[in-house]
Amino acid sequence: MDGQQVYAAMRQQRSTLAVIFLSGHGDVPMAVTQIKQGAVDFLQKPVAVVPLTAALAQAFTVSADLFACHQIRCCYAELTPKERELASYVVQGMINREIAEKMHIALCTALA
Repeated sequence: MDGQQVYAAMRQQRSTLAVIFLSGHGDVPMAVTQIKQGAVDFLQKPVAVVPLTAALAQAFTVSADLFACHQIRCCYAELTPKERELASYVVQGMINREIAEKMHIALCTALA
């Protein structure tokens, strides 16, 4: 498998790893395609230290963001349908009383 095939397999598996292409034989159409598909950067060999360092820093941030989103999706997938309904009201900015009324549940308040 070449790098493009590996990247395609990673995308199919919804990998959270960011990808930087380093190529000695790349061309503009190839670079544009990979960037459109989500690659962080496409660098031509030999690559200078500054652009490589910048691409690595950006890739680290992208990977961290993708992993955080993946964790949120995993947690959300574990919610019951009722919990998902409640979460949607929270995201809409509703307060507890409004949510309780909307869901026809009792409002429990704890006094400190």
